[in-house]
Amino acid sequence: MGGLLVESQASAFTVTPAERDHAFTAAVTACFVAGVVSSRAGNIDLAITAARRGYDLAKQHSNPGLLGFARWYWACELTSMGARTRAHAVLSEGIDDLTPAVQFSAGDTLPAEIVGMMHLQQARTAARQQRADDAHAHLDEAAHIADRVGELNGMRQHFGPTNVAAWRISIGVELTEGARAYEDATAAPIGIDALGSRERSSSLHFDFARVLAQEDGPRDGDAIRHLDTADRIASVAIRWPGTWCSTLTAALGAGYGSWTASATASVSACQVRGVRTTKRDRLQARKFRTDDRSPLTQAGHGMPRRAGAQPR
Repeated sequence: MGGLLVESQASAFTVTPAERDHAFTAAVTACFVAGVVSSRAGNIDLAITAARRGYDLAKQHSNPGLLGFARWYWACELTSMGARTRAHAVLSEGIDDLTPAVQFSAGDTLPAEIVGMMHLQQARTAARQQRADDAHAHLDEAAHIADRVGELNGMRQHFGPTNVAAWRISIGVELTEGARAYEDATAAPIGIDALGSRERSSSLHFDFARVLAQEDGPRDGDAIRHLDTADRIASVAIRWPGTWCSTLTAALGAGYGSWTASATASVSACQVRGVRTTKRDRLQARKFRTDDRSPLTQAGHGMPRRAGAQPR
């Protein structure tokens, strides 16, 4: 990775003018990849350094969309570090600077896509601060842009109506909007497969589970169903111990009595916590999932229905 970063940056400053845009795009993308790898490895400081280097490179080239992309990613890493005030300022300046370059019907649509992504990131920040009106205002701006440009994939970010719909559910989780956010988002089918990512598909079902679990009972069966779907699609993508376990616990609830000690729940909880399970445990859990006579199967994919609970 280090060699790629060095060579791509050297190339950006030595190629012919005709190759300059491709070379700078490659160098900024290399910084982006380095940041993602560092962030996934838990090295946030290095991730921010890589993101800032990409932004500094983009500033030395006359491509508004590329500069906007670098600025957007830098703000994302600042947010991950907890520097939300700085991230908000970076995104606000980015939206103001990039909006004049936005084109909807012809030419380079990357500036429009990146402005939309910036609005989505601002919406998430506002939602985490419980500023619901601001969050929805940014979501609506992103949705307006997405409706104009359609499904696109500039810088491999898949901005478009599908992406905005997925973000809307995520924002609903942060604002604890419960089933209302779920119903609004699923009023029209979300073609998440268009994003070409098992991780994104898994994350969408995980957010469905989280937002339904906020109803404290009536939609627990649906929440467990979506949680199980997310785990089957890409378990590594969702098994963050704190969030995963809290969602499972909220959906199971204290009112299910001895069922919370069932094989399925026990194995899932052990796997989340990194506890080794036996072959017998896993076979028993599989039996609970597939046996039509099991109360787990009868009540909506692994969840005995409470009084008043909605069927699937």
